[in-house]
Amino acid sequence: MKIQNVIEENAESVVKTVLGKAKSFHRRHGTDRAARSTFGYFTRHPVAPLNQRRLRMLADSAQERSQSLGRPLRVLDLGCGGGVITCTIAALGHQTLGLDLSRDEVRMAKLFATEETLSGKFLRADLLKDPDWEKQSEEVLGGKPDLVTLAYALHHLPEVESVIERLSWWLGPDSLLLVNEENPRSPLFRLKHLVRTWIQKDTETEWHRSFEGWKAILHEAGFAIASPPVGADMIPALDRLLPERCWSLVFTAQLNRAER
Repeated sequence: MKIQNVIEENAESVVKTVLGKAKSFHRRHGTDRAARSTFGYFTRHPVAPLNQRRLRMLADSAQERSQSLGRPLRVLDLGCGGGVITCTIAALGHQTLGLDLSRDEVRMAKLFATEETLSGKFLRADLLKDPDWEKQSEEVLGGKPDLVTLAYALHHLPEVESVIERLSWWLGPDSLLLVNEENPRSPLFRLKHLVRTWIQKDTETEWHRSFEGWKAILHEAGFAIASPPVGADMIPALDRLLPERCWSLVFTAQLNRAER
C-alpha cells in the first residue's frame, strides 16, 4: 500500500473516532450554548457533513506536513473554539495547542478533552491584544509551531492584518499556515448569509474575503501561497467541477524566503 494511502486511512479513522466522541459529548452537554455552537455544528447541524469533510481535509493536510518533515508536528490551532480540530490533530500524534478568545469555548474544549480522554491543550488568548501568546505557545509546544491552523477564524478578526503580521515576524521559515475559510463566491455561502441576516436577524459582524483577498493580505505580510485552494461543498461534485465556487476552501501559506 502506498504511504499516501496509509496517511489518508489513518486520518480518516481518527476523524471518525473524534466525531463519535464529539457526538457523545454533545448529547451530554447540548444544553450548554458553548457546546451547541461547536459540537452541534460538527454533528447535528444541517451542514454537519460539510464540517466533517473539512475536518478530514485539515487532518489530511497535517499528516502530509508531518510526512514531509519526517516527524510529529508542533501545531497551534488559532481560534480553536470547542477544540474538535485541536483534539483531532492531537489524536494523530502531534503536540497540539488550541487558543481562543472565548472563555466559554476554552472551558468547553478542556472539558471535551478531559471527558473523552483526548490529547490537546488549550489556553485563552486575545490575538490582537495579548502581548505574550506567542511565548506561551512556544512554552507549551516546546518550540515554534510547524503548523498553524486557522479554521474559520480569520473572518472573525476585525484587524486580521495585524494578526497575520504578528505571525510573519514570529514564525520560522519552515512554519506553515493551514487556512480554512468560507468563500463569499459560493452560492450556498450567499444563501447562508441571507438566512442569518434577514431571517434569523443575526447581526454578528464578520469580515469575509475571497481567496484572492486572503492571498493579498498574506502576501502583504510576507507569506506566499504554498498550495492552491481545494474546496468542500454541500453540492455534490462541485469541488471537482468548480472548486472556486465551493463554500469552504482550504489552502496553505508559507513565509516567502526571498523577502526575508
